[in-house]
Amino acid sequence: MNRLNTFLSSVIAVFIVLILAASPALSQQTDIEESLYYRVTVPIANSETIRTIGDLGLPIDHVHYHERVMHAEFSGYDLNLLTEAGIDCQIYQADMASYYEQKLTSDELFHSRDLTGSGAPQNFKLGSMGGHLTLDEVIDEMDLMHELFPNLITEKFSIGQSYEGRDIWTVWMGTELDEEKPQAYYNSLIHAREPMSMMNLVYYMWWLLENYGEDEMATFLLDERHLAFTLVLNPDGYEFNRQNSPNGGGMHRKNMRPNGTTNPGVDLNRNFGPEIFWDHPNGGSSTSPSSDTYRGPAPFSEPETQALKAFVLENSFRTVFNYHNFSDLLIYPYGALQRQTADAHIFLPYAKQMTAFNNYLYGTDQETVNYSTRGGADDWFYGFEEGNDNRVNAISMTPEVGSVSDGTGGVWGAFWARADRIVRLSQDNIYPNQLLALFAGPALRQTELTSIGAFQPYQSLSPEISLNSAEAGGETFFNLFFDEVLYNAGRYGMEVNLTASTDAEFVAFMENTVSFTVDIDDSFAGSTPEFVMELDSEVPDDMEFVVTIDMDIPFTQDSFSWDFIFTTFGSPVSAEPGHELPRKVALKQNYPNPFNPDTSIQFMLPESAEVTLEVYDTMGRRVQTLVNGSMSAGEHRVNFDASSLSSGVYLYRLTTGSEAHVRKMTLLK
Repeated sequence: MNRLNTFLSSVIAVFIVLILAASPALSQQTDIEESLYYRVTVPIANSETIRTIGDLGLPIDHVHYHERVMHAEFSGYDLNLLTEAGIDCQIYQADMASYYEQKLTSDELFHSRDLTGSGAPQNFKLGSMGGHLTLDEVIDEMDLMHELFPNLITEKFSIGQSYEGRDIWTVWMGTELDEEKPQAYYNSLIHAREPMSMMNLVYYMWWLLENYGEDEMATFLLDERHLAFTLVLNPDGYEFNRQNSPNGGGMHRKNMRPNGTTNPGVDLNRNFGPEIFWDHPNGGSSTSPSSDTYRGPAPFSEPETQALKAFVLENSFRTVFNYHNFSDLLIYPYGALQRQTADAHIFLPYAKQMTAFNNYLYGTDQETVNYSTRGGADDWFYGFEEGNDNRVNAISMTPEVGSVSDGTGGVWGAFWARADRIVRLSQDNIYPNQLLALFAGPALRQTELTSIGAFQPYQSLSPEISLNSAEAGGETFFNLFFDEVLYNAGRYGMEVNLTASTDAEFVAFMENTVSFTVDIDDSFAGSTPEFVMELDSEVPDDMEFVVTIDMDIPFTQDSFSWDFIFTTFGSPVSAEPGHELPRKVALKQNYPNPFNPDTSIQFMLPESAEVTLEVYDTMGRRVQTLVNGSMSAGEHRVNFDASSLSSGVYLYRLTTGSEAHVRKMTLLK
């Protein structure tokens, strides 16, 4: 991934050089208005220069670098701070809000809003603000979702009100919401000028709703998780941007609390506690009300962060995405402490898997944006490793959606993504959004990581039978022995249930169900609790019978089944491994999904059969035949290489005699 990022940086750099060569800088004597935003370059002598700029309170979480030059969009107030600190900068574009708006409205897709052929969910639509939904349009989307899918999403409800009295609307998604299930939380638009953070979640929500009952992952997540969404955490700031830039491009970042300056508000993502994070000496926020990173007078001083805190503490969220845009990043704690957390061995594999297809750079603030942030949401959600009474203990991350090439200014910036990029950027984050919900529950994984450093799922397990006491006419005690290590990589206790059964009429089970629990970040290997069965005393010698043991793990997609052959010899009873054969034809969801460029398709046959496995596009055209011939009973895996195909949704169809099974998969390049 580092090589890829280096390559992309080089490509971007070439474009930047071309633009700089063709675009003469504005005079440094240009009158600077504190309330306007400017596109600038800042020479960077060394890493100390970056720290100095960060210590001034400038928002350098959305900048990019090339050959010791920082490219950024700063307010006039920020530029005056740079001048006072003796740091040179060159202005290349004044009044970014007007510039963004002009570019957004010149996008052809903004006017047509025709998403035919984009692969977007049927109900997903572009908004009226440069392609992005306005606050009122977001509210309408929530209402429509509940109207169309009342059994999968709640009516919107308010978790509190903003400074100006607007409701902070939230919804729950899932089935059986009155039952206890693992919870995941998604929020967006904490910064008012970052609407792509919200658009990708609206896309994801429609994907879940429209694919429930058809797509295995969408169905599983809505059946086995409770997912909460707060789409506009900063409604005042977002509405302020709409009022001043109705076609998009507004550059206001904070909420709207008056602070005696021309730049009202508090940076909500610098307003989280606890005190030691909010006021940490490493810096990463400003104490000046004029600054875009003004942290407020105290932790949780703002009604918006207070509302989020109260809602979160009422629930038990195990994983959290605090969405922002832009920079193609996935950031995790700590932001204030300039070090990894005690759970870095969890954050890192999660991040590696989540970014496997969108190729976002992942790491802490220091590793991604090169400076500290204090008072950020991720640090509060995660908390201290120990000794913090208000610790939420969530695996919380900040995705920064989109790259510098997605904005209206080409390589320059992407606070407001072009309309023609909104669907693709949303698709780039479907997979990490799925994984966030998946890891909120238990997750059976191997201790050995994959080649990219992500947690490796088990495709099969091979436990052995251990007989502790076995006599015909008496009780027979046996258990399973797992040589493989069963590791719980999720954020919820993993309950493993084993059930034994047999068709033999001369066998009665005294104890046919055993269970054990694997705690968060813990593992199990060795012998399970004992099963107990009793054989009829009149059973003849040399009688074979099969005992089937099924393994089920609630809130996971994992289930296994094994047959073991027992034989009576009068005394004792012997046992040997049978075969792990499927009970019926089954076509599994491809893994990984989405994928680029290849993926694995797994299917099961209870007996040998003539099989065809074919891939079709959404127009019904066959694009590849993967299998066409006789296959033996058992489990089969076939690799599908889509290097020659374009991005989009494809169908794969398994046919065996009179049976046909179809699933969807998504190719993202």
